[in-house]
Amino acid sequence: MENMIWRYLSVVIFVSGIILLDGCKKEQDEQLPVVTLLAPSNCDSILQGNFIKLKTTFTDNEELARYAVDIHHNFSHDSYAPSDQGCAFGPDKSPFNPFKYGVVKEIPAGLKSYTAELNIMVPESTDKGDYFLVVYAQDKRGLQSWHSISLKFFNNDP
Repeated sequence: MENMIWRYLSVVIFVSGIILLDGCKKEQDEQLPVVTLLAPSNCDSILQGNFIKLKTTFTDNEELARYAVDIHHNFSHDSYAPSDQGCAFGPDKSPFNPFKYGVVKEIPAGLKSYTAELNIMVPESTDKGDYFLVVYAQDKRGLQSWHSISLKFFNNDP
């Protein structure tokens, strides 16, 4: 009887060890979410007083959490990424009344893919010139990625 108890305990300890080790081997999600900017395109020109029609698709291998959009001036012509190469920039200048836009939005729970569409008004009174549009994505684990493009705001003034 005592021998049977030791066998039983040995099996329980062995199986518990396998379960514990298997749980430890489970790989954590290290895959970044993907941001695919469908509109506007890099180097697009936006007439002041009109809307930027933003369309972006976000994907993740497990679950998305939120996204953010940021638009700010690039009058000093800094570079975020190779995506702004090839754009014709205006001269460096100091901002007077630059356009600024920022928003963070939650993505409905449980989604691995989500498409966001925003219409962002560019007031006529803002500084014309070069701007960055940056779109960020965050997954449920907290991993983040982003995509940026360059835009040019203009008006019909001579």
